[in-house]
Amino acid sequence: MAAPPIQPIEVPPFQLQPLISDLPQPPPQAAARPGHASTGSGDFDSFIRSTTEGALSNLASAAPLFSRVMGGTSSPARGPNAAPANESQRQPQLGGREGLRLMSLEDKDIIVGCSDGTLIRYSVRDDDALSGDPYTIASLQTIPGGKAVDKIALAPALGKALVLSGGVIHFYTLPALDPLPASVISPLRGVTEFAIDETAVQNTNNATSSQSVPPIRLCVVRRRVVVVYALRERLNQVKDIPFPNGATKACLSGPHLCLADPKSYWIINVDVGEALELMEWSQDQSLPPRHVKPLIIVSDPSEFMLAIWTGNGALGFFMTGNGDPTRGTLDYPQHPLSICIDYPYVAALLPNGTIEIHSIVTLSIVAVLSCPTTLQPYLLSSSVGGYLVPSLQRNNAIKPTVIPLLNPPPTTPTKSRPAKDPTSPPGGSGLTPPSTPTPQPGLNRSVSGRSTKSISEASYARSGTLVAGLRGMHSLLPSTLASQIDSLLESNRVDDAVGLLSQAREKLEKSTGVVDEGEVREILLIHQRIAFRYLFATGFDDAGKHFLLGKTDPRLLVRLFPELRGNMITASEELSVFA
Repeated sequence: MAAPPIQPIEVPPFQLQPLISDLPQPPPQAAARPGHASTGSGDFDSFIRSTTEGALSNLASAAPLFSRVMGGTSSPARGPNAAPANESQRQPQLGGREGLRLMSLEDKDIIVGCSDGTLIRYSVRDDDALSGDPYTIASLQTIPGGKAVDKIALAPALGKALVLSGGVIHFYTLPALDPLPASVISPLRGVTEFAIDETAVQNTNNATSSQSVPPIRLCVVRRRVVVVYALRERLNQVKDIPFPNGATKACLSGPHLCLADPKSYWIINVDVGEALELMEWSQDQSLPPRHVKPLIIVSDPSEFMLAIWTGNGALGFFMTGNGDPTRGTLDYPQHPLSICIDYPYVAALLPNGTIEIHSIVTLSIVAVLSCPTTLQPYLLSSSVGGYLVPSLQRNNAIKPTVIPLLNPPPTTPTKSRPAKDPTSPPGGSGLTPPSTPTPQPGLNRSVSGRSTKSISEASYARSGTLVAGLRGMHSLLPSTLASQIDSLLESNRVDDAVGLLSQAREKLEKSTGVVDEGEVREILLIHQRIAFRYLFATGFDDAGKHFLLGKTDPRLLVRLFPELRGNMITASEELSVFA
């Protein structure tokens, strides 16, 4: 495999960060009635809390583990949700074909489906998430019948989750995962596959009330027919479209339904009921490897990406809703296990445990990430609005550190020795300092009247993609602004760094609601780094501007000039700065 064409000065757009490690072992007496969610009371509350106390077990054992939780072990009687007598006889995994999806509601929930029909809802921790897993188990739910979860689709604006298990679509509420009564929406039976309008879900994700959300189209595939529904408070059948081949995979965007039958890819315009065969998903005449399956994702409104097995690798084709090729072709050395769009990038998980990331605009590889071998990854999952992840990269960049202002004594700055960090810049007497900036306010403050998080809390970033494995989950986290700026500064692309910082600051100033103080501190830190860069290049006007924008403590500048500072700073003074 050829090395990806990444320019040395560029920062990879993503990094892998652990999100959820192995699951804890619950106490044997913890139980909940089948078909009812557990909310964390009594003994099970201890089980929930133990997720952060290090009692870890193999994630691959999640299904029998939670079968014990839901069915109990105190009685020898065997029910449909009880664990088998010999658990070594079963090797469950997280979900069947697509047993994991992300939930964008309130940006802090992840829903996992297991091979025994258990649904697990993880929620982000309310405490400092810098240590341990940032997500913990909030509730469990057992699907009637105990069959593997094959697919989960979320409609946050409608407050509903759709779960396919054992040929039946079950409907649940969000975020609690309570089953909807049959009097409201009855389960749909005889289902081989289904697809919800992903474009409509995206467009309604920020709706303030479900009352203002129009019905969302749902296509249900049965053996010889595609049934079109309109989903809102209730489920209304709209039409039937004959499709005799059946489908193993389906994605819906607007009026266009893209399917894969046992041989080919198809496009159906559900408004007019016309079907168009596109191409065979395996171009190899011999029997394809076991992991080769048709893959379809929505890459843009009414646009799909399809994976084609060639016999030696795979190609990624982009098709419009009318069946016309667009964009170009992606080339993969192996047929992906899973593909996912995080615009403007498309990520593909390969059988060798690597994730290839292409630009959907240029179609070139921008990064190749290697998953930990212990993760055993098998699925990429995307989130409509993104989910929150503590950014270790950002936390490390903006970690506060206390330094003495006069120890060690500063040395003379020169143009050839720029400061690497504003917390410990060299000093001297040969430069005229810029105008004194206003003092840096306290770190616990409001930004434009909006509340921010405490400095003791983790700094959260937003991710749109999750990597699921048999032994845990990792987040495909976008690289931080600080890492991108540092790369540009190291390449002496100061103007590009200033431009990127200006865009980030403008975006933050236009945002509404609660602001993550970690993002604010990151921008202040970058302004200070750029200011010192200008200062030691004798660019005093630009340096002064960024010192002001970075709310730099004036003592960081005064300490540079021993003959000018007089008694303004004493030997005992210390200053908390960004590391």
